[in-house]
Amino acid sequence: MKNRLWIFLLNCVFLCRMAQGQTTTTLTVDMNTIVSTARSEYYCLNFQRALDPVVAGNASFQARVGELKPKIIRYHASEQIKEGHAYSWIDYTNKVWNKTKIGSVLTNKPASATDVLITITGWPTWMDTNNDGKLDDDKKTEYASFCADLVDIVNNQLGLGYKVKYWEPFNEKDGGAYKGSSDMWHLADIFKRCHDAMKAKDSTIKLVGGAWRQPWDSDIDHFLYNLGGQYLDVWSHHNYGSGGETSIPVIYKKANFNGGINNVRSRLNARGFGTVPIWLDEWNIYYSWDAPGYQNMTNHVGAVFDALVLKNLLNNGKADAVFAWNAEDGRYGKIKSDFSGLNPGGYVFKLFGQYALGSVMRTISDIDTLVDGLTVRNTSDGKMMFVVINRSQNTQRVSLKAGTWAPSADQILKRVISSAGYAETTISWAKTISTNTFSTPANSVTVFIATIPSGARKGTESAKENASVAGNSKLSVHPNPASGIVHIRIHNPTEALRVAVYDLAGKKITDVNFSSSADAAIDLSKYRPGTYLIKAFSPTGKPEVVKVVVQ
Repeated sequence: MKNRLWIFLLNCVFLCRMAQGQTTTTLTVDMNTIVSTARSEYYCLNFQRALDPVVAGNASFQARVGELKPKIIRYHASEQIKEGHAYSWIDYTNKVWNKTKIGSVLTNKPASATDVLITITGWPTWMDTNNDGKLDDDKKTEYASFCADLVDIVNNQLGLGYKVKYWEPFNEKDGGAYKGSSDMWHLADIFKRCHDAMKAKDSTIKLVGGAWRQPWDSDIDHFLYNLGGQYLDVWSHHNYGSGGETSIPVIYKKANFNGGINNVRSRLNARGFGTVPIWLDEWNIYYSWDAPGYQNMTNHVGAVFDALVLKNLLNNGKADAVFAWNAEDGRYGKIKSDFSGLNPGGYVFKLFGQYALGSVMRTISDIDTLVDGLTVRNTSDGKMMFVVINRSQNTQRVSLKAGTWAPSADQILKRVISSAGYAETTISWAKTISTNTFSTPANSVTVFIATIPSGARKGTESAKENASVAGNSKLSVHPNPASGIVHIRIHNPTEALRVAVYDLAGKKITDVNFSSSADAAIDLSKYRPGTYLIKAFSPTGKPEVVKVVVQ
């Protein structure tokens, strides 16, 4: 009886300490297991206000975007086709695109953006004469030509010094006016007509679709069935956590969009689109700009949500590009509305974009409802990034376990995003991390940046950089990601191996001929951008797999 009472009292003390935020959460980093690769394509941004030349050319706005350094930017605003609006790109008087205005916007493309996605929101009002939200049947060819005219203006007439590679011919037409299999035939027909007309103006562009408003819609199957594989270069959809949830713990629970991505991947594979990349080209907490609690998208709660979303996406590794909504619009932005600085979520993007590039290491929290974590090793830059996400409403103590790993210099960078703002300090790894626990504020993101020992960069760790998720020791691939020739090496072969390349649907793309050498090269430039699997088969063991990303 006394023993039971003693156990009961201990449990009560433990629960009380948890409620007070006094427990210690242990984050364990497995330096031998890579779960995925973190790439700059995860830190892309939507530009809404920047459809206005006044904003696009604003020096302070440009400076803030320069801090974030997005790899791909998406120009999109529903007001793009609204007559008289500052964001509108249409000259309604003459029913043509406003070439001068568009040129003023696109000449101010951020230097960091190596690629651009332009979303054509939809058809102007004169192509929907009965105002039912649908493109009039007799206007389909006219709309396709209208979209093609924009491609011609941007890529052939303006002389920008670059070409816009990616184009969405409409946005979020599912679930509204278009529902059901019959409507999906019409929507696919519009997409195909736009595809042919737009590529006739520039055959190098990529068509992105369908800018679906959410990834669970059964109409996705109908759309893909009617579309056909040759018309879709990139799939895109959107995902938001809520329409108006105000409970902060519940908001954090919704910061996982992997289920939607996995669902779309399965649907694409089933319809023969196994090599088509997946872009999550809109995401945030709320899909409604006036939702209760909208302030959370620009405060420290939004920073925690952003860090959790990115952590989950990076661990999953199945998204090919990810675009946050958005750079700045007063309700959603990573940038302050007056362009004077970054909002808390902006600092998350800045830090991830700078340091979260490379191998995502397995990181496990023993109480992930309180504290979660992410570790990224960037051997090319020589940095190790440890992210500690306190998703609780209390201060939490954390123990970070990284085995015998230690940085080359004891002094490491510490960055904290919390209700108190953004803070930068330098701390001792030995005194603060390896032999101690440390405190993290409630609703905060703490980032540690340490320097990888130079010997490890060139030796053991660089070899692990190309290991498979299962800890493969026989097969490595470089460069990864790649855009052309990929070199494959078999390490210490003890038996004959057969190596082949597969898409994510399981279809074999090609065999790799090693002849008498342990090295081989294969040209992947002719394949669509996306993720592929290089598998090595031995007579006696399970196949070993390395993921390679083709850009």
